[in-house]
Parts: sequence; C-alpha cells; structure tokens
Amino acid sequence: MLTVDFAVAKPGHIRILCIGAHSDDIEIGCGGTVLRLISEYAETGVRWVVLGASGERDREAAMSAESFLEHAHQRDITIKSFKASFFPYRGEEIKEFFETLKAEQSQMSCSRIIGTISTRIIGWCRS
Repeated sequence: MLTVDFAVAKPGHIRILCIGAHSDDIEIGCGGTVLRLISEYAETGVRWVVLGASGERDREAAMSAESFLEHAHQRDITIKSFKASFFPYRGEEIKEFFETLKAEQSQMSCSRIIGTISTRIIGWCRS
C-alpha cells in the first residue's frame, strides 16, 4: 500500500482513477481524499467512472462529478448504465469494460492502487 503524505509540498502532477458501482459511491467512499489530492497537487488529472446509473441518477452522477472535479487540472468522466443490482449477471459486459480501463491505465505506465473502500477504488500515477 502506498502512503500519501499530505503534509509536504507536491511537485509535478498525479492522475487518479476513481471507480464507483453506483452514482454516489465515489463521493461517499473517498470524496474527501480526492478533493484533498486535487487541492494539494498543482496538476491533478482524474478519471471518474460510475458503473451503474441511469435516468435521473445518470444526470445526478454527471453533475456531482463535474462539481467534485471543478478544480482538477484534467478530468474524464464516464457514466455507464450497467443495471444496478444485476452486476453478477452482467459479468462479461463489466469485465470487458474493465479490460478497456486496464489498457488505458497501463498506457500511463505508473498506475498504482492506493486504496479500496468496498466498491470504491482510488488509483494514482505520479510523474
């Protein structure tokens, strides 16, 4: 597990990958950490992925992500519509999506998982 020291100046930039199963999982599970990293690293890029949102929850998830990431240097927000509570039955679709994410993250060449909280995941890359 990588330790993040919030008490020292942060040169360079980081990229953060956040994945939530539902539309408010990232905010509830690790929102404070994401906001703190954004505030302490001058150039923070965030990939924000919500797996299960549709209809009104889809719009809420997108608006919340935009608000949370307002001060991020770069942001990439993806809202998927995998049917909530049916993830075990949608395994192949979700696995294919994760393989796409994995390929994108491997192109960063330094992606690391720094923490998981239930369905929330934070990964980061420092250059």
